[in-house]
Amino acid sequence: MPAQLFAKLFLLIIPVVAASAGCSIIHAAKLPPKRNMDVLCMGTPRSNVVAEFGTPVSSEVHDKTRTDVFAFKQGYSKPVKAGRMVAHGAADILTYGLWELVGTPSELYFDGTDVQLSVNYDATDKVESVDILKGADVVHKTKKKPLFRKKASEPVMELASPDVKTVR
Repeated sequence: MPAQLFAKLFLLIIPVVAASAGCSIIHAAKLPPKRNMDVLCMGTPRSNVVAEFGTPVSSEVHDKTRTDVFAFKQGYSKPVKAGRMVAHGAADILTYGLWELVGTPSELYFDGTDVQLSVNYDATDKVESVDILKGADVVHKTKKKPLFRKKASEPVMELASPDVKTVR
């Protein structure tokens, strides 16, 4: 009798697993894109920053200077997304779709890093300084060196408070 119950349960689970096959692949394809953090270097025009990060959450003007606050998810490059899709597809085939029980939740969890930035511009709307409110680990991954430095003698990063990292 237990073998028959197992067979019936198995026959009920197969359609559910088959219907969900490919969900992890779809989630991997829809991950947010990787943003170019190089636009945060001093002297970059505001239009380039807005083009890369989208419309700011808030924008304030004080004495001919502007401050924009951006909030977005730092995602993944196209090769990384493609690799994840291929890996999920192969795992789906090798496990007859059972991989979706692990793959889909993992794609929902690893969907990028939340980033919040306050970008300060000078009177000519060029980046002057950046306050990293959230996601400092992904902001500092940039190809340009030195990052956010005004002068060689100034420190790259100052700690304004335990929660806010100020880069000038």
